[in-house]
Amino acid sequence: MDTIDRQSVILALLGAEAAVAALMLVYQGFLLSALSAIGNQGSAAVKRPYRQAVLAALAVFIVADVTALGALGWLLGVDLFWVVVGASVLSLVTLLAMAIWTTMLLMRG
Repeated sequence: MDTIDRQSVILALLGAEAAVAALMLVYQGFLLSALSAIGNQGSAAVKRPYRQAVLAALAVFIVADVTALGALGWLLGVDLFWVVVGASVLSLVTLLAMAIWTTMLLMRG
C-alpha cells in the first residue's frame, strides 16, 4: 500500500487555504460595500446582519491565513503537518458555519 507524500498534501492545503482566504476577502468586500450602500438612513437593526456577516467572513479569512502560514512553515522545515491538517479541517468547518449563518441572517428580512 502506497502512502501519500506529505509534501503533496501540504502543497495542496497551502493552495486551497490561500484560495479560501482570497474568496473570503472578496466576499467581505462585497458585504462591506452593501453595508456602506445602506448609509446613514438604515437603522441599526438593518445593518446588524451585515456587520455580523463581515465579522464571520473575517474569522474564516484569519483561520485560512493561519493555516496557509502553517503550511508554509512546514515547507520551511517546521514540523507542523498535523497542525496544518487540523487547521484545514477547522477552516472548512468555519467556512460551512459562516455560509449557513450568513445565509440565515441575510434571508431573515
